[in-house]
Amino acid sequence: MRLLSYLNDKEFDRLALLEGNLAFDLNELDENLPDNMSDFLWGGNEAMEQAREYEKKIKSGKIAKSQGKPVESLIVLAPVPFPSSMRDAYAFRKHVEAARRNRGLEMIPEFDQFPVFYYTNHNS
Repeated sequence: MRLLSYLNDKEFDRLALLEGNLAFDLNELDENLPDNMSDFLWGGNEAMEQAREYEKKIKSGKIAKSQGKPVESLIVLAPVPFPSSMRDAYAFRKHVEAARRNRGLEMIPEFDQFPVFYYTNHNS
C-alpha cells in the first residue's frame, strides 16, 4: 500500500491511497477514516486495516477510478507533513565500519544489538 499526503484546494494536508497515477482521498471514501497522515498514524492498526480494505476495493474495481485524482494535478507534500517528533538513525553499518577502521578501531558488536538514533529538530 502506498500512501500520499497532498494539499487540497483549501490548503489543508490530506491523506490519499496511491494506486497507479491516481490518488484516492481516504476521508472522501469513508468519512470515518482520518483525513491526514498524522491522525492516520495515531489510528494505529485499526486505521491501517481500514485503509487496506479500501486498497482492495480500488484494485478490484469496486471503487471507480473516477473517484481518484490524477497525482500530477496535486501538490504533493512530504509523507508526514507535520511530524510531532523526528529521529534520525546513527548510520549504515558499512559507514560505521569504515569510519572505525579508518581510525584503527574494531567494529563494536553493540551496533547490531540495538538501534542507535538521535532526536533531531523536526521544525527545520
